[in-house]
Amino acid sequence: MSASSSELRLVAGRVLLAILVAWAVGSLCVSAAFLWTPRGTFGMTAGYGAIVRGVDPGSPAAAAGIVKGDRIDLKGTAFDVRPYFIGVTAPVPPGRSARLRIVHDGQARDVVLSAVAVNEEEAPRLSLAFGIVSGSVFVIIGATLIFLRQSLATWGFGLFCLLANPVIPALSRFPSASAHLAYVLFYDVLQNAGVIGLLVFALNFPRHLNRKWRRNLVRLLPAIFVVLAAWTLWIDLAICVVAVPVDLQNKLLQAVFGIVDAVAIVLLTETYLAGPQEDRARLRWVLVGFYVGLVGNFVGNTLLYTANLALPVWLDNLLIALDVTLPIAVGYAIVRHRVIDIDFFVSRAIVYALFTTALVAMFAMIDFLFARLLADFRLSLFIEALATIGAAISFDAVHKRVVRVVDEFLFRSRRVARERLERVARAMPGTTNAKAVDETLVSEPHEALALVSTALFRADENGEAFRRVAAVGWPAGTRERLDPNDRLVLEHRATRRIVRLDELPWQSNELPVGAARPTVSIPLGFRGEVGGLLLCSGTAHGEQMDPEETGWVEHIANAAATAYEELEAESTRERLQALEEDVALLRARLDEARRARTAQRPSEGAAAIVPKPLS
Repeated sequence: MSASSSELRLVAGRVLLAILVAWAVGSLCVSAAFLWTPRGTFGMTAGYGAIVRGVDPGSPAAAAGIVKGDRIDLKGTAFDVRPYFIGVTAPVPPGRSARLRIVHDGQARDVVLSAVAVNEEEAPRLSLAFGIVSGSVFVIIGATLIFLRQSLATWGFGLFCLLANPVIPALSRFPSASAHLAYVLFYDVLQNAGVIGLLVFALNFPRHLNRKWRRNLVRLLPAIFVVLAAWTLWIDLAICVVAVPVDLQNKLLQAVFGIVDAVAIVLLTETYLAGPQEDRARLRWVLVGFYVGLVGNFVGNTLLYTANLALPVWLDNLLIALDVTLPIAVGYAIVRHRVIDIDFFVSRAIVYALFTTALVAMFAMIDFLFARLLADFRLSLFIEALATIGAAISFDAVHKRVVRVVDEFLFRSRRVARERLERVARAMPGTTNAKAVDETLVSEPHEALALVSTALFRADENGEAFRRVAAVGWPAGTRERLDPNDRLVLEHRATRRIVRLDELPWQSNELPVGAARPTVSIPLGFRGEVGGLLLCSGTAHGEQMDPEETGWVEHIANAAATAYEELEAESTRERLQALEEDVALLRARLDEARRARTAQRPSEGAAAIVPKPLS
């Protein structure tokens, strides 16, 4: 694929993402509007079989004599009021009147109900606020993953988060029943796109497994989407337009959704068991999130759409909490184990955004409730302003504490690794043995970052080769020598920078395989040349080293290069000193020889002038 077409796909994907995010955020905002908008109720609930399942005491329905077990005659009830009583019911404003036909013990009668304002308690409002925060978590995580990296896995999970959101919004505060039904039908299609997205994610996270049944499932995904979308549409059309009860068909549909959730869990479980060993740590919490979140989602949908119950506040909050474990678990896996290639700083920003969103929502709710309390007691605006300022100050303090807790809980191992490598880098120049430098340079990053393998190749004295002088995780038979004209060596000599091996056309059949295969090469520069290479793999958990981590290792590699230079300089000084001592000794001996020779010359001269005896 050409660069231009790739960029075009990226731009098109982000445009589509912006549309989906606008849809999801707008829907959440509409749902949030019910926190302060008075709502009405007729005081009765009915399922998809048009059977009355519950009547609130003292409600308009109870006053009209409607009891549990009565049946709504759909054909005898006008189309424009059916969505108020059955299906995904439309919100009704206080004072709205509706005529419907009720069948009791085989006798049909028409009743007119007038909606009364819901007795607003704070517990249901808090439950709604909790649901909106949960929906926001879905939107933030799903949209962020797509924005950072567009792939089958991120698009699949993003569609699930954005389109199958647990907070079902209304089209507007109080639309007509017809407008609400149109929205519901549109949502029927969108939510099934999210359901298929969940399967796409499970098929490709963190990597695709080549299995026959998986390939067959991929081929069936379009057909599954069409069937589910048509089935869901028919349920709402049948009950609201055709006026046909569809209780059994709806229960079967919920069972099918449960099967889809189970298939997604089976896919991830198979990836966990049959995939590479290094993927297990990355999948562990995702599996927990899928088991808990999808079970909570299924139970909640079953209770809502088959029993049509007004769930107790505690149960509603529990199911929402279970549901939101799904995006949180996936986000945790990506932040903590870098399942996709996202920079650490971006990952930390994602976490801070999520916690900040939750804090903002919580403090907004506290401020709202406190304002209500002040209004009830008719306290002055001055006191309300003080309360608001106090809440803002408290938010700042809590936010700082949350940042510290997040750093300590999620990123403590990174901090410990960084501090350890920094200490080693400071101490490295004081090492008095080259072999100790070799072993430290290999073992410290290996242990601090939990790398699978690390190897150091250092140039020999004559510069004819780079020889492996220390290694961890490199078994016998792996490469022990790099030629000076090796592609990797030439790259380092040209750039003097870190090289990611997947970006370089460098092939070798003598490297460790699997998780131990090196992914990063860090140069050691001394004497103005590339004097060594440090090859590092990913971690035992399957993550690749991110730029910050490679920077830490590069820092310790630079410290090692300084240590090598100092050791070489010290060795040179020792040789010079030895030479100087030898020279001094030779000079002393030469001076001694000269003195001895000088001492011998007078006697030799006297002997020369002694007269010869006469014969």
